[in-house]
Amino acid sequence: MRMTVDVAPHAFSIREYRSEDEDVVLRLLRLVLGEGGAFARTLEFFRWKHVDNPWGPSQILLADGSELLGVRAFMRWGFRTPQGQARAVRAVDTATHPGFRRLGIFSRLTKASLGRAAADRVHLIFNTPNAASMAGYVKLGWQMVGHPRLMIRVLNPARLSLGLLSRRRRRLTEAEIGGFFRRPTQSVEDLLAKGDRLERILRLDDELCREGIRTERSLEFLRWRYVDAPSLRYFAFWEGRVPVTAALIFRPNIRRGLREIMLVEFLMGYGAAREVDVLMHGLARAVRADYMLAAATPGTEHWGLLRRAGFLPLPERAGPNFVVHPLNWPPAAPDPSRLQHWRLSLGDLELF
Repeated sequence: MRMTVDVAPHAFSIREYRSEDEDVVLRLLRLVLGEGGAFARTLEFFRWKHVDNPWGPSQILLADGSELLGVRAFMRWGFRTPQGQARAVRAVDTATHPGFRRLGIFSRLTKASLGRAAADRVHLIFNTPNAASMAGYVKLGWQMVGHPRLMIRVLNPARLSLGLLSRRRRRLTEAEIGGFFRRPTQSVEDLLAKGDRLERILRLDDELCREGIRTERSLEFLRWRYVDAPSLRYFAFWEGRVPVTAALIFRPNIRRGLREIMLVEFLMGYGAAREVDVLMHGLARAVRADYMLAAATPGTEHWGLLRRAGFLPLPERAGPNFVVHPLNWPPAAPDPSRLQHWRLSLGDLELF
């Protein structure tokens, strides 16, 4: 697909990404978006996200002129609803060359990407834009759903209060990651090796979330998301020889100089209340962290069990902006523009 656009004194065409564009696209992303925050913006990371995704290669369109002027990537994603699977894309890696701003590149790339996604029978586009880009998304048809609720369990109140004035989030070194642990925890590989046990927990967790919209989780997805991701280190935790009805996947992080444990996946089944209490207290003892962070929808089983385990809701606006653009959304499925219909984990909201 190619569409030529004249914007005096520049002309550019919108075309589909090809594998030979890899290096020049990555250079533009680094120029505009930086080298990465929690992750390193490497070729390996780009391929993990846009090529190796278990839902398929990303939809990527380029604005091409005398040089690469812009890139717009829609990463494949899958959700489950009470009516079945919903095919989605996640708006990521958007960049316009600094020397070619105000030429309509972003809007033209976005409109072309919307048309391509609709023709591909994608049901929904979603993402978590920052405040600076919100107006542009709303203008192009995105709907603001709200701020997914974050929950915190404070482990070190004194350090937490001091950290409010400290430095910004950054990527951890290997030595710092090792310093997070008082005693060994499991790897996500260890968790995936439990096979049937983990699949049972996933089925039970899905059943608890069956009335809402949630990411379609599988062993293949968990491996891609939490094992294969270059430069992002995730760990697992459960009590006992094997996970019975609950398991955690988490990532150590430094935010404002504080040691944070991000509970990216909180997987649980029926009758897990006591086990979740043991699980959370066990993890708190295993790590040297100032607090733990999770996400849950108010009124759900996950919300209730996190509250019981000592987590407190943060103010509503502490969560990221969550926006959607329904395309071919099934009319009988829950309304994606209502936040209470979503069952999002912290891993779903993590920026990468």
